[in-house]
Amino acid sequence: MGGGGFLYHMKKSLEGNRALLKKRGHFNNANDHAISRAKTIPKYKKATDRQLQYYKALVSQERSRQTTKMILIGIFVFFLFSALLLFIFFSNPR
Repeated sequence: MGGGGFLYHMKKSLEGNRALLKKRGHFNNANDHAISRAKTIPKYKKATDRQLQYYKALVSQERSRQTTKMILIGIFVFFLFSALLLFIFFSNPR
């Protein structure tokens, strides 16, 4: 009988899925809502103006470093791609 193995596999996987649905999980408890209410909201200190200026300077330095790095990588890729195209089109004499 053709397809018997496929049908058997389908039957077994459906039985396994039904068994998983009947199985009681860890998160089906009646007190799940009480656990989520018990979380505390963290309290953060207010930053001073000097600290804000310091972190703004750090962020701007990091951004300028990333911009410089991306420009250098772009230039490198451009020259590499140009060299590759020159090699492909002008290395083979016709």
